[in-house]
Amino acid sequence: MKLKREYLTVLGLCGISIGLTTSVALISISVGVLVASVWISKNWKTYLQNFMRSPLAIAFAFLLVLHFISYFYTENIPELLKEIRIKLPLFLLPFTLINLPPLTDKQKYLVWVLFVLAVSFTGACTLVNYLIHYKEITANIIHSKEVPIKPHMSHIYYSMIAAFAVWAGVYAYKLPIILWKPIEKKILLGLSIFLGICLHIFTARTGLVAFYASFFVYIVHFIITKKEYKIGLILLLSLLTVPALSAFFLKGFQDRIVNTYIDLRKYNQGQDISYRSISLRLAAWQTAWHIIERNIWIGVGIGDSEDEMRKQYPKENFKVHYKESLLVNTHNQFLEFTLGFGILGGLTLFFITVYPLFYSEYRKNLVFMLFWTVCFMSMLTEAILERQIGVTFMTFFTFYTLYSVSYKTD
Repeated sequence: MKLKREYLTVLGLCGISIGLTTSVALISISVGVLVASVWISKNWKTYLQNFMRSPLAIAFAFLLVLHFISYFYTENIPELLKEIRIKLPLFLLPFTLINLPPLTDKQKYLVWVLFVLAVSFTGACTLVNYLIHYKEITANIIHSKEVPIKPHMSHIYYSMIAAFAVWAGVYAYKLPIILWKPIEKKILLGLSIFLGICLHIFTARTGLVAFYASFFVYIVHFIITKKEYKIGLILLLSLLTVPALSAFFLKGFQDRIVNTYIDLRKYNQGQDISYRSISLRLAAWQTAWHIIERNIWIGVGIGDSEDEMRKQYPKENFKVHYKESLLVNTHNQFLEFTLGFGILGGLTLFFITVYPLFYSEYRKNLVFMLFWTVCFMSMLTEAILERQIGVTFMTFFTFYTLYSVSYKTD
């Protein structure tokens, strides 16, 4: 039974790490495999005690509980049930990952390697497609169009995952473990660099901002722990020069900057904001906030959030020629939870984001802090917990980094 559970555990962990950028179905199956690995052991009392000793796990699960509470004042029950189905990993993954059986260092390392390989595979497929259709895709960037990700997935979510995969590759590169041959270490480091380049070529702003914020955290950690001030200064300069060079040499990157300026100008001047990414986000934030002001304590009910956004938009007087382009999702996780659950939901999410900063167990784990920075920055411009990929990504790596990462290798 022990061997069987270990096999299922590794299978589930690897499946999630691969599926995040390749297959939503694989994610669902892999979560089910992990749950099954806990189910067959039947040591429920111990597992529950372990779960209750983790405030972070309880906080994640409470976000799911809020959805059940929302049932009593939500009118759109089918939408609520869909939200609950999407958010189930908020409980299932913490409960499972906190109670993982002991795995070998090679098994833990394998999960990281497969994750970097899967994200790199998607990046390579996307890059090939981009080069084949270079003129068409580049011409569309100035009009707020995204670089299509192949296999098909949201460019925002891919950029967020890729931003962390850069650091996952660096971490795996540093580990004194080899699965195949020593050259795999150079391959991992090369893939990290490749993913960093892809982030700049694909120009998804959410991932880029998250990457640079995490890079800043890395530099600060490096300076504090290593006391290498000259190298730290060089890294800080690279933090400034790399985007500048990208804007100079990469037309798509340059056009995305121009596109951002145009979006902001159109919003500020009250011009038509149809299909303008940044402008529509700002409009969604304004609209959501006006709804929150009237429902500050318990929100409108997570199942009714989109319906309330549709009702509020006509009152905002935005100039939108194509009204179907208006965002019914707020594209800000803090606003999304406050809109759906009121101040309790917003405060719970805020607790989750700041709690790790007060405990050395989390602060000393550099990989966790880099991942946390990527998630926090992404939540400011995207409601990442409103899709299965986002829920799984944030929940899975929150607890897997705490389980598998050794501070000595950071």
